[in-house]
Amino acid sequence: MKTIVLATDFSKNSSHAGDFALQIAARRGDARRGDARLILLHVYRSWAGHTYAPGTMIAIPEFEKEQAERKLSDLMSQLQNAAKGRVDISILAAEGLTKDVINEVAADQKADLLIMGTAGSHSDGVRYFGSLATDMIPDIRVPMLLVPPKATFTSFKNIALAVDLTEAIDAVALDNAIRFANLFNACLNVVCVTKAPEQPTIQRAAERIRDLLKHQPHTFSIIQGDNLPLLLMNFAEENRADLIMMMPKPHSWWHRLLTEGNTQQVARQSDIPVLAVI
Repeated sequence: MKTIVLATDFSKNSSHAGDFALQIAARRGDARRGDARLILLHVYRSWAGHTYAPGTMIAIPEFEKEQAERKLSDLMSQLQNAAKGRVDISILAAEGLTKDVINEVAADQKADLLIMGTAGSHSDGVRYFGSLATDMIPDIRVPMLLVPPKATFTSFKNIALAVDLTEAIDAVALDNAIRFANLFNACLNVVCVTKAPEQPTIQRAAERIRDLLKHQPHTFSIIQGDNLPLLLMNFAEENRADLIMMMPKPHSWWHRLLTEGNTQQVARQSDIPVLAVI
């Protein structure tokens, strides 16, 4: 995990995400060897219908960019002081549609991880309206860590990994999950929520997962039920997980318009960080 992009709007909700980004990047070691690179990204949009910033002769796009770069520089200074030379930190202010620009930057920079703060489970209206971070989940092109405002980074030692045993496992996503867990020497607590845990197909799929994880410290649980978000969050709490991992499924535009995905629901309501692995 060499390049991390932290997308920030400078809100209180995003402040904890900066600490997570720095701590994860710092695990790569020495920035002088190019082991760790953290990009601080802010996406802005110009005010429609205006030419100059109030009280200035500065064109709106330039004014917005200057303001963004100033705030990004302040954040970079804070993180550099904490990093003590272990992480190469840079800033980028870009204009455009937030989701599109974040994905473009992540792709252009060949990011290994995207990090954003969420509104948190106790924010006004969050249970109904979500946040930009959770809205982005269906469109991400790299693994994405969503950090709720209550979260405080210590280390990831106990990870709850949700898997679907009714479909073929995404080998790339599973490999990324294992790599992330190994970065922290963490145990993967694999859990499947299904209506029919005794079905032979479910049991065979479980054995395949166990075989894939035979060299990885892990536990394996199958929970009967159909409310995956609720049961997964309960499982994470009961097992004192410090991170929830999920593998979002691709859905049609129509399905996404009408229905919120399981990963989005968990990330929107959880006070534990959620890693959407692809």
